[in-house]
Amino acid sequence: MRSGVGSAVLKVYIPFYLAPVSFLGSKKSVFLHFLKHPNFKSAYGLVNAILEGSKYLDSRRNSLDPWALLGRSLWSLAGIQSHRVVVHIYTNANQQLFNEFILNYPNSNKFEVIYQGVNLQELSHPYMLTWTPRNQMRLDIENGAEQDLYLYLEHDIDFRSENLNYFIRYRKMLRNEITPGFMLVEWNSKERFWSNFQIEKHDFHASHAITLDDLRFIPLKQPYCPVLLLEHALAEEFVKSEFFTLEDFRDMQSQFGLLLRESAAIGMTYFGKEKNYEVRSYVAFHEESKFPTVGAVVRHMPNIYADYDSVPQCKKPLPGMW
Repeated sequence: MRSGVGSAVLKVYIPFYLAPVSFLGSKKSVFLHFLKHPNFKSAYGLVNAILEGSKYLDSRRNSLDPWALLGRSLWSLAGIQSHRVVVHIYTNANQQLFNEFILNYPNSNKFEVIYQGVNLQELSHPYMLTWTPRNQMRLDIENGAEQDLYLYLEHDIDFRSENLNYFIRYRKMLRNEITPGFMLVEWNSKERFWSNFQIEKHDFHASHAITLDDLRFIPLKQPYCPVLLLEHALAEEFVKSEFFTLEDFRDMQSQFGLLLRESAAIGMTYFGKEKNYEVRSYVAFHEESKFPTVGAVVRHMPNIYADYDSVPQCKKPLPGMW
């Protein structure tokens, strides 16, 4: 029975992985990790792990305290006033340590954080942590109200009220099969500009784009973003879709170019098989400046790709898309 009475609820699901200390400093431990989990099929990644040891785990990201990144994310979520916010955090962190951490955040009837402990040894691979919220999501969706929303969010993403407002406004205005999308950005400290994850050029005047409120909604060529936001009707569609379970998704991974961890955030970014997995999520850009509207932008707080010369992502400023 749906609880249609009361204020709207934003239900949030955040995977929060803490790497074991021994895993961070030893080439041998990295190698053994891959042997233990052979379903991580990246020979390139394995070679890099052995050659670079702890650097493989991203020294820039690990120099930023993961608790600090989670803390920034929670403060942004706590600033959302339009909804009651309930955050489920799925983590291998010790519960006592987590409880001490969460004392510094404003738990109330408007903002609640729930610890969901996960034993990584019970998973086929540690990256399966990103898929552990699915049962709770299904339960929440089946018992949710029409005005509720559901947000899957990686712990190092800064998601704010303007992002939520953007989605709510334009989800109502766009055609039912199209959803408002988000663009992931990082700060490039070397060049001093906000960069995006797009590698290819886009056509601002593409015929398939949609115009609303002096905004152009355009499907990105690399639409992946570790943010999945659904209103209730879309969430019900999601639960019944081939994107909800890992088993159904495996045959699509090679096409999307995503690995186990990233694929949990795909959500309803694409249409299903009947439309050959065309992009369904459109990002809004201002017609005059060609910059993304503020609500469509989410920040990847560690800024790890922008400063790595070895990866092509986040090497162009935002106007460089066109």
